[in-house]
Amino acid sequence: MPDIPEPLLTAKLSPPELQGWLVPRQRIDRCIDKGVQQGTVTVVSGPPGAGKTTALAQWLAAGPWPGPVARLTLDDYDNTPGRFWRNLGAALARAGIRPPAAGSAGGRAAADRVGAGRAAAARRPCP
Repeated sequence: MPDIPEPLLTAKLSPPELQGWLVPRQRIDRCIDKGVQQGTVTVVSGPPGAGKTTALAQWLAAGPWPGPVARLTLDDYDNTPGRFWRNLGAALARAGIRPPAAGSAGGRAAADRVGAGRAAAARRPCP
């Protein structure tokens, strides 16, 4: 069970409502598409206010996707392994993805893929 209130967890897992006045950003959509096609995990990172949440919401709204999409917004509160993994598990479950059991070979492999995917993303920024 998550250690944060259910409404807060729901907000971390749900994309925001899109406003009609938003400008489409095809280059960013292509970057997200490229990340999704190249790996199991796509991490979108940037400074506060850069538009990460809105960009992902626009990409999600455009669909279709090659598979289930789990979305999780992270902040300073999530800066502990226990909270991070519980919230990620909740995001995966909400997307219909059954996470591997903690401590299992599959769980360790998934954690390794997440770490490798983040390292690879840091090396391959989208132009």
